[in-house]
Amino acid sequence: MGRAWPVRPNPTRIVWVGAARSPQEVGIGTGFWGTLWRKISGDEQEVIGRPYGVHADCRKRILVVDTLKKGVHLFDREEKLYYFIGAGTFSHPIGVTEDDHNVAYVTDSASGTVFRFNLGDRNPVPFIQGLQRPTGIVYSPSNQLLYVTDTLAAQVVAYNREGKEVFRFGRPGSGRGEFNLPTDLAVDIQGRIYVTDPLNARIEIFTAKGAYLKEFGSAGDTPGYFGKAKGVAVNSEGHIYVCDAQYDRVQVFNYDGKLLLTFGSTGSGMGEFWMPAGIAIDKDDNIYVADTFNNRIQLLGYVWLD
Repeated sequence: MGRAWPVRPNPTRIVWVGAARSPQEVGIGTGFWGTLWRKISGDEQEVIGRPYGVHADCRKRILVVDTLKKGVHLFDREEKLYYFIGAGTFSHPIGVTEDDHNVAYVTDSASGTVFRFNLGDRNPVPFIQGLQRPTGIVYSPSNQLLYVTDTLAAQVVAYNREGKEVFRFGRPGSGRGEFNLPTDLAVDIQGRIYVTDPLNARIEIFTAKGAYLKEFGSAGDTPGYFGKAKGVAVNSEGHIYVCDAQYDRVQVFNYDGKLLLTFGSTGSGMGEFWMPAGIAIDKDDNIYVADTFNNRIQLLGYVWLD
């Protein structure tokens, strides 16, 4: 029996579906995980080491950045295939995203490089170089721009699909539009950009052109506050999901920063986390969380209310 949030008598909105860290774990969840893992041969490379960035696309593929094994796990649910990408290529991969032309992009914070590869040939090559420490990355279909967080520069840089810089925004500080070592990124269906500003304990929101819109969050250990905000994602209803690695939970807010729901706790069981980092939401509002030090990905479903 899986877990669900919030607790009764409130109506269920989030349900735990499954978790996976290795091909041997075939009994977790329903057909989604079982079908996937049965098709994997069991090579040691296929065991998730330390997941961080995660991306789920409309073709039922899941990309998971493994900072320990320095590569990307690609789980293709539609074709029932698995690939490990980038062995010997990356120094310290962090984030991953995908454009609408079947091309994936991976940030490598140690080399200051963004790599890209076609999901057909899966051969990563340097695409953008010269950044100080690229971490978060997201592609916006609304304007076909790639946004990359340059953490040490306290900026977000926007590039076109040819790798040419279009504009950048942000500077060091704690004021509006300023950052203190920004990391993860998300984009909503309207093209707005969400930036995790962890040392300022907040999420900042910008227009697609980098103009400051608003922010929410402050430091604290109770729900609605942040200890160490990491991954951020936005679902089709505009709900903002934020991983808090310090308190092992995911918090859900509306656009005005009102806390709607929190789920997760410290541990290694169903819906429990040990430093959750990356988070992704697919077109059906399924939620994928990189449970970093439990060495696994957890899948949770979203329940629509009539």
